Amino acid sequence: LAGKPWLVETNSQYGLLSHAALTGIFAALGSVSYEGFSVINQVSYLLYYLGLYLLLRLWLRSQAAALIGLGVLLAGTYWLQLSPTITAYDYPGLSPWRFGLYIPAAIAWLIYAQRGARDRAGRLARELCLLVAGLAPLWNIDSGLYLAAAVATTMAVDAVAWGKGKLTARITSAAARLIRLSGYTAAGLLAIS
Repeated sequence: LAGKPWLVETNSQYGLLSHAALTGIFAALGSVSYEGFSVINQVSYLLYYLGLYLLLRLWLRSQAAALIGLGVLLAGTYWLQLSPTITAYDYPGLSPWRFGLYIPAAIAWLIYAQRGARDRAGRLARELCLLVAGLAPLWNIDSGLYLAAAVATTMAVDAVAWGKGKLTARITSAAARLIRLSGYTAAGLLAIS
């Protein structure tokens, strides 16, 4: 990219996995220009907004409400001005590359909340939520730590407050979930080192 600052102020905002993903994309596409990265960024926005629609659709259980909600979010993002000439779409530091991981975690949590642990799909959704939250701090330091903390708290409260069995069994279930989340983080660190 010829020395252009394609990810503004990224030295303290991004983790290793986001750079590894972009490196993989750049390697697969060959030489990528600054304009080429802009296209990649816009495709990531498309996927982000499709994910937001799915999240709203699952949560609100109404296509009309999901479309209205998505329209409000699109308009808000479009009119969010960082300066007189820069919108959020022009600033990769505000893109899904930084803040997008909550979407798959929230979708997985909603599927788990709707289905519970009674079937395989619910248990897989719970594990996907733990996996995304475990890898989130490696993807992006600041928002990733918040996502991991939010999922850890939610999983612990779910296990203790709404779990089955005696209190000790519910606390053990909460601890097992937190250990798995930490294990996903450790596995991610091992994979990138």
